[in-house]
Amino acid sequence: HLERAVQEGRFKPYLGFLFEDHSGQRVAFPEHQLQLLSEWLSTQRTVRGLAVAAECLKHIGTRQDLGLLNRYAIEGDAKDAEQLRSDAKFAISRRTPT
Repeated sequence: HLERAVQEGRFKPYLGFLFEDHSGQRVAFPEHQLQLLSEWLSTQRTVRGLAVAAECLKHIGTRQDLGLLNRYAIEGDAKDAEQLRSDAKFAISRRTPT
């Protein structure tokens, strides 16, 4: 699903369905998902890869996990990358307590 989301560049990535079942419950442990996401992002260091990772973090991440979006050098427009990081930070801040 992550690879497909990177390749499909016409649409903003939406991946919430990967992390919740039909009743809105989480289907896997976020720790495992975050490790997989980090490994995946290490090989997808593009703005689109960052967009996919940011979308995933919006669903499973906490404020402490935001560092994942800064862990790897991202190829592409630095302004776009920073906007994605900022959007993810805002979304996670709204969803999680301080």
